[in-house]
Amino acid sequence: MNRLIPLCLLSLCLCMSACRRQEVGADHYTQGMEAMKAHNDDVAIQELQLATAENASLFQAHFALGRLCAANPEGLPLAIWHLRQAAQSPDATVAQTAKSLLAETEKRFLLQLQEHWGKETGQDAELRNQLLLEQNRKLNDWIARLNSENYTLRQMLLN
Repeated sequence: MNRLIPLCLLSLCLCMSACRRQEVGADHYTQGMEAMKAHNDDVAIQELQLATAENASLFQAHFALGRLCAANPEGLPLAIWHLRQAAQSPDATVAQTAKSLLAETEKRFLLQLQEHWGKETGQDAELRNQLLLEQNRKLNDWIARLNSENYTLRQMLLN
């Protein structure tokens, strides 16, 4: 009986400590925000990604990730995805801020795509030049043939 009481108390303590409510991903979110305040963006991105992977409804983590990724031109697609997640937040302030940042980020990404696809590579320019030179040669041949026929017809009319 004496051994049973400490065992019961120990199991009760373990149950009570296990029942403590803690939001999943909150630790990673906290560490990510601390790293963000310390201007350690790489660590902040890693921690916030872990937080959103553990709990997809951490809208603040999605918003912070969206802001961090939007600062880097290569991270714009990821920023757009996280900002879309943050825009679904039940907190109206977070949702509205995320929507305005999302619109700005989408515009920047669209401009980036237009710049990228508007440029032609060296191979494209070379191929285009070859096609233009071939077309030019064909037109010159056609003009020379027409001039020859025209000369022949004039000679026939003069005779």
